[in-house]
Amino acid sequence: MLLTPKLLETLREYWRWMKPKTYLFPGTVKGWRADTPITEKIVWQAVSEAAKRAGITKHVSTHSTAVNIIIINSSSAVSPQ
Repeated sequence: MLLTPKLLETLREYWRWMKPKTYLFPGTVKGWRADTPITEKIVWQAVSEAAKRAGITKHVSTHSTAVNIIIINSSSAVSPQ
């Protein structure tokens, strides 16, 4: 995924707003934000929703989800400067 200047600024705004401690996109426990990684199901739902909003009507493949999970959990996560 290309990290455009706009995406970088959006991620920085998110970082300043949410102030995540360990994970850039933390998961939840019993409906509350927690210091746990997000699940594959959450990533799948996000990819499916993004495809729907983009007007993609074909099935979003498992490969797309796997790639996004790798990107999200990568050790080269964006940090504020």
